[in-house]
Amino acid sequence: MSSDDEDSGMRDIDAFEKKLKHHRGTILEESGSSSDEQIQEAPFSAYSNDNVKLQTKVKLLVQQVVDKEKEIDSLRSVLGYAKPEPEEYEYGGDFRDQKLMELAKKVRTLQVALESEKNRAARAMEEVNRLREDAMKKENTKGWSKNAVKEDASERKIQGLEKSLQELQAKHMSTKADLKKAKNLLKREVGEFENLDALSKNETWKGRAQQIELLKSRINDLKRQIGKKTEEPPMTAQNTIRVEGTADERRKEILGLQEQLNKTKEELDKHKKKSQGYSSRLVALEKENKEIRETHKVQIKTLLDKTENDDKFIAELKNEIERLRKSKGYARLEPISNNNKEAAELKWQIANLHQTLHQMQQELDEKNKIIEMFKNVGEEDDMQNEVEYKQKIQNLEGEIKRLKDTEKKSANSEDAKLIKDLSSQNARLRNKVNELTEELGKYRKPKEN
Repeated sequence: MSSDDEDSGMRDIDAFEKKLKHHRGTILEESGSSSDEQIQEAPFSAYSNDNVKLQTKVKLLVQQVVDKEKEIDSLRSVLGYAKPEPEEYEYGGDFRDQKLMELAKKVRTLQVALESEKNRAARAMEEVNRLREDAMKKENTKGWSKNAVKEDASERKIQGLEKSLQELQAKHMSTKADLKKAKNLLKREVGEFENLDALSKNETWKGRAQQIELLKSRINDLKRQIGKKTEEPPMTAQNTIRVEGTADERRKEILGLQEQLNKTKEELDKHKKKSQGYSSRLVALEKENKEIRETHKVQIKTLLDKTENDDKFIAELKNEIERLRKSKGYARLEPISNNNKEAAELKWQIANLHQTLHQMQQELDEKNKIIEMFKNVGEEDDMQNEVEYKQKIQNLEGEIKRLKDTEKKSANSEDAKLIKDLSSQNARLRNKVNELTEELGKYRKPKEN
């Protein structure tokens, strides 16, 4: 930026400053004149609140313009301080160019600030002019009277009205408080009520004081009647006999009911004990049934395992003997036929075992039915016919005893016999197995030779 641009910027700043001073002088003069007019017309314009507000706004705007002017002066002082001295122009152009660049930047920023301040000052001036015009219009339209006597009279009248209004408000508040107290007292006397009109229309209603008076008069009447009455005549002998008879009947009835209650309690205790016995017996029978079932299952499983293992072992031995005989060309021996007979006997015994297993299963089912019957019996504590109840229990006990006897007999006869036969058959089979192993040893020796 050249020095001509800088000089033009400075000239613009000076012109704006002059214009601002001119406007400030006019504003101050107008504000002074308006303030003088306000002082002169103060007694005649007591109610010009709007004019006072406008004047205060004008003063504030004038103060803002003065502040902005001071700010511009400070910026000008900063700008003048930053200007290079004449000596600096002589020592070199580089330093001068650098200073010119700095000054150009500062001038640009100051120009922007100056434009913004110009706009704000113009807006402030427009606002001042508008407020001045509004004040002039209001003063012309209202046409306030300059008669001080009338204003004083009206002011005194207003003050008197305000005083009377305050007195009326105080009376109203005291009356309202008294009314509230009266309502509370009326509620205590009458009770809760919605409307005074409805309460006043009820002609039959009587207050508490009236009720108290009526009750007092009634008490006095009763006292007089009691004083006039004579003693009651004594009770006759017939009445005494009748009363004693009813008392004896009532006493006997109470004793009978007490005895009946004791009997029912005893019967209830007996039934409770019986039900406890039935429940304990039921638990014992269930436990015994479970143990018997487990023992039968174990015995049957062991027998079946033995027979299955023996069958497998015999079949393997037969296959081995047949293979050796075919390889050597020997004739079939007699023990093989004996083994077939023993195998048939074992199969027959296994069939018998299956049959006994089926019978035991049936017995277990019967015992389960009996247990269910016992459960049903335990649940029927309120049975009415005692004889049928006892007969049913005896039948169940006999059935249980019969089943136990049959179980013992079957266990002693069939199971023991089967176990004995199976053990003997197992012994014979072991002997046969030993013989077959010896025979296999004989066949293997010539083969090895």
